[in-house]
Amino acid sequence: MTLEPGGKIGPYEILARLGAGGMGEVWRARDPRLNRDVAIKTSHRAFNPRFEREARAVAALNHPNVCHLYDVGPDYLVMELVEGENLRGPLPLPEALKVAAQIASALEAAHEKGIIHRDLKPANIRITPSGTIKVLDFGLARIIVEAADPGEMSTVLNMETKAGTVLGTTSYMSPEQARGKPADKRTDIWAFGIVLYEILTDTRPFTGDTMSDLLAGVLMREPDLNNVPFEVRRLLRACLEKDPNRRLRDIGDWERLLDQPLAAPAAVPAAVPAAEARRPSGIIAAVVVAALVAGLAVFAIMRQTTPVESPAEPIYRMLTAENGLSDTPALSRDGKFVAYASDRAGLGNLDIWMQQIGGGEAIHLTKDADDETDPVFSPDGTHIAYRSERAGGGIYIVQALGGDPVLLAAGGRNPAYSPDGKSIAFWTGRG
Repeated sequence: MTLEPGGKIGPYEILARLGAGGMGEVWRARDPRLNRDVAIKTSHRAFNPRFEREARAVAALNHPNVCHLYDVGPDYLVMELVEGENLRGPLPLPEALKVAAQIASALEAAHEKGIIHRDLKPANIRITPSGTIKVLDFGLARIIVEAADPGEMSTVLNMETKAGTVLGTTSYMSPEQARGKPADKRTDIWAFGIVLYEILTDTRPFTGDTMSDLLAGVLMREPDLNNVPFEVRRLLRACLEKDPNRRLRDIGDWERLLDQPLAAPAAVPAAVPAAEARRPSGIIAAVVVAALVAGLAVFAIMRQTTPVESPAEPIYRMLTAENGLSDTPALSRDGKFVAYASDRAGLGNLDIWMQQIGGGEAIHLTKDADDETDPVFSPDGTHIAYRSERAGGGIYIVQALGGDPVLLAAGGRNPAYSPDGKSIAFWTGRG
């Protein structure tokens, strides 16, 4: 579709181009029937019938903090034109919480109608000149994905084509989105936590030079909450829980997780004047000495007579359950993932697999015809080194999310990372 100012799309008069994205272009237009300006988003493809049904459901969402969807054309959307600036930080805590309250109110209203945003980020949140927060593109991520041809766009990530936009969107993806699993309202709660963190600190909790590094942080690293005020740390932990089953379930409960500042320490007793400190009473001194002697005597008797408790019985838990062999397991440093060698794929050889301790599907990291064993996580959890028998054997490394293995050294086994993750030691069997 080719548009230009002065042209028309349906009954709408095109005024100016506002921007472009992976879906299409955004235009400012005039609705002559209602005498109002609107925003029109064009699509590179025609919408299917299901798209229109879903769009009508979003259009029924009427909330002061949600940008309204007015109309749906064969390949365009007509939305409320929201004047103002996109949300950005850093903001003082009281102001950030006022913004968070409006975003949460919009999310709660949508979730009650079964509508999920799936692409919540500051670029989709606008502050009007009056100070009202407007959440843009509500529910359209789901609509656009489901309106596409099957398998063509499975996640919001695939809707974006420019590298910078991809990374920007990926920064707000929940772990379940990153794994390509179905998203529900808890995905929006994760993004709410990311947005709150960003407007408080002007930084994102998960960053990376590449998309793989960024996703590795989302899946494996915990956010640094030392940069945010104490009052919101418990809330952010609940929003940014990687396991959606342990995450905050309802955005309407967000305020209950806010904490008050730590209580001021008790007043320190007034110092005793030096003259008095040098003249303790003889009686008091004698009592203190007698108490100390008695205490030491009791302590000595207790050490001789008190039996030493035996350590508690260990608790065992099965982490993997394959029909084939599982071997050489290794835990990530944070204890949330296990990597191991297994023939669970039934190919007759051992491959390296990774699985979250809390459950979920295992990730098949290596798929070589030769046995691969001895996995070990890098200290930051982003990579796994292992032994492979391919080409005579050697030490390889692969990203924890999967990718092409890289040969580090021919020969050797049992790799081990240095504490800073910059070096790997391994046994060569020589000498």
